[in-house]
Amino acid sequence: MRALSIASSLLAFTSLLACAQVGNLFESAQMKRAKEFISVSEYESARTELRVQLHNSPEDREAKALLLFIRLAEVGSDAAAGCLISATPASAASTSAEEAQKELRLKLRKAELDAGIPTKDWEEYRDVLAKAVTYGWTEHDFPPDALKPRLVFAFCAAANGDPTGMAYLVDHLASEDLREDSKSLLYLVGDAAIPSLTAVANSSENLAKGEADQTLRNLRLAGLIAKLSSENTNRVSPTTVRTDGSSRNQSAGKFLMGMGWEDANEGLEPVFQAAKVRASLNQLGQEDDSAPIMLRRATVGSAEVVFATVALPASSNTEEAAADGLQPAGINTTFLSRAWRWNGEDWAPLTIDSKPSISGPDLAVLRITGPPAAGAAGDGTVGPDQLSVRLYRGIQRRVEYVDYGWYGPQERIVTGTRVDQVIYHLGVAGLEKVKTTNLAGVEVDANGVVLSSELDEYEGEGD
Repeated sequence: MRALSIASSLLAFTSLLACAQVGNLFESAQMKRAKEFISVSEYESARTELRVQLHNSPEDREAKALLLFIRLAEVGSDAAAGCLISATPASAASTSAEEAQKELRLKLRKAELDAGIPTKDWEEYRDVLAKAVTYGWTEHDFPPDALKPRLVFAFCAAANGDPTGMAYLVDHLASEDLREDSKSLLYLVGDAAIPSLTAVANSSENLAKGEADQTLRNLRLAGLIAKLSSENTNRVSPTTVRTDGSSRNQSAGKFLMGMGWEDANEGLEPVFQAAKVRASLNQLGQEDDSAPIMLRRATVGSAEVVFATVALPASSNTEEAAADGLQPAGINTTFLSRAWRWNGEDWAPLTIDSKPSISGPDLAVLRITGPPAAGAAGDGTVGPDQLSVRLYRGIQRRVEYVDYGWYGPQERIVTGTRVDQVIYHLGVAGLEKVKTTNLAGVEVDANGVVLSSELDEYEGEGD
């Protein structure tokens, strides 16, 4: 009976101890004060208490998690890389890739160690991070004016597959103050954000509809360009073009811009940077910025069209002028261009004159232009269902007509840059050529010569 009584007493004491631990009855004074400071966003005071706690209890993962929570809340997206790395599965592609990933994880843990958050291995770091994210996303009440830190924890939750975190990021695209932060974090999430973005983009009443649609287009476009990049690894700088030699110090880039070079790459830089980050985590390498794929975007009615141009080494020497007197734009370089049209959920390929692409050393795309917006003035060159593609063809000898007053217009042979504007009709699945004009909007033939039916009118413009 006495043995049974002792056993019962021990069981009761063990149960009481377990309850006390669950209820944090034995929580240290430092931890209690740290949580109180965190609840009112006094992070520096909380950090001091947590460091004392770790000095007394070096293995306390809850203290480490609260320190990491503070770091995420204060530093923001720059500290959120750990969430992305943690969500990335270990690579088994090769021994070198595995070693590179280990090095990346060590650098991350070293950065946290420098911030006062030691972890003995990767598994402990992941556990501490998971606790920090859970606390920040599901337990902590951020003040109303601290929504940006909340976005970071939503991102961390989304990166680990939590649909509520993804929904939070997408919904906050409707907020003017938080829109750019939300976009940047969604770009980091990558393709996993596509279903949520598609759902909101197709919702007629969601306030984030328009921004979700644009973010979805950009994400899809980044994936498309990544595929095109992998198919053309031998690409060269698109500014490897022939200049007219009028200025010895004139760079190819300035020369192209002088002819109306425009591109959409700068506006997509956040998307491409996020793609590079994800690629580096997956050991896929980073793109060479010296040889980018150049993008052009234009709107035709309710449709959006994208042209992508990649410069490649030419298969033959282009230094010599052709029979028509044209020295192609590319100096031993050929230009390959493809086109796509947005179909509501993805970019659908467009044929160009019934071909999947156009290519040649004399087809350097400068820009694409749709018809003027409703109510805006236009020159009549581009119709409502048409697209203009401006091409730098190269340096060419051609006939010009000069008005000599009393003697009338006279022919003369000149050498200069040739720029064509090709007008295409935009169909559902393809672009069909309507005509080719010069920069004055006058129709020309395949050699850039003004058509005879247009000659009188063209001459009259010089009177």
